[in-house]
Amino acid sequence: MAASRFCGWWLFLGLAVGTIDLANAGAVAAAPRPARRTPAPAPAPAPARGVIEAPSGLFLRARPTRTARSLTRIPHGETVEILDRHGPAETIEGKTDRWYKVRWHQDTGWVFGGFVRPAGAAGKTASPSAPPIAAATALPQASSAAPVGGGGARARPAAPVVVPVDGPAGLGPKDEQLVEEETAYLKACAPTVTRQGKSLQIKLKNGRSLTFTDDASAEENAELYYFRGYLRETGFFLLYRVGWEFANYLLVDEQTGARVTIDENPVFSPSGERFVTACLDLEAGFVPNGLKIYRVAKGKVTLEWSVSPSDWGPSDPRWKGEHLIEFQKVLRGGQTTKPGRIVYNPKTKHWSLAP
Repeated sequence: MAASRFCGWWLFLGLAVGTIDLANAGAVAAAPRPARRTPAPAPAPAPARGVIEAPSGLFLRARPTRTARSLTRIPHGETVEILDRHGPAETIEGKTDRWYKVRWHQDTGWVFGGFVRPAGAAGKTASPSAPPIAAATALPQASSAAPVGGGGARARPAAPVVVPVDGPAGLGPKDEQLVEEETAYLKACAPTVTRQGKSLQIKLKNGRSLTFTDDASAEENAELYYFRGYLRETGFFLLYRVGWEFANYLLVDEQTGARVTIDENPVFSPSGERFVTACLDLEAGFVPNGLKIYRVAKGKVTLEWSVSPSDWGPSDPRWKGEHLIEFQKVLRGGQTTKPGRIVYNPKTKHWSLAP
């Protein structure tokens, strides 16, 4: 009997304890859990940006093809927001890349990526061919870069002057690198050649003056001028001119002011009696694709020979003496180059492409 009472008490206590534990367990289960903190969303990456490198600007097109309607023209040096880099691949002027979808101000469209460099990266095609004062191959001798008036030392270029944009589709601000280089050339040639804002003035030996005025408007006759140096052996001033859909050079006679338009930066022979120009433009059509050789005599420039191939474009011409020019042929598609030569025959007095 006692044993059974003892067991009964223990059973009662066990049930009571179990009930209490279960109640406690239920209380714990019912207690509210602390709320989890939702991590803040990662900030959206900054949009990619690119800089237009084509010297005469780049057309913004409605579709990723050269035949698409042009929405506007983005000036050289302008920054665009890159929205998509996965357009169709194409090769234009020896550059293979895809079409990029970009936004410029309020306009959105497509440009060829071969003429767009990442913002902040060093430019590769921003400038035209090497300036004659700095490049030995562009002058008969280094002494040819001597200034017209004043000392020959080249000072550090001053801060660039920017020509304001007259409209969103205009030629835009002047290229800062070219403006800096022009500053050095102007210093070397002062006071014969000077600039006042948009006006570039050249004093000729006949007492007259020529003025070239920048016009950055959206009109078809818009032009920007950059002074590129003085060619002493030939007696010409060299100007780089950028227009609405073209870019070329002007040779200005120091005596009369007569002007000769050439397609590219002139590369002179060792004697200075001739120069060659090489334009590589197989696709865009901004300048005539081909090679031209000119003769300079008594202040007159005469075209001696030219070739306009359709399956290759020339680049990097170099004189090897007075009667031989070596250059590179860039084949259509831009994937392959091969050496080329132009030879002068003194007997026939003709130039010809070597086989």
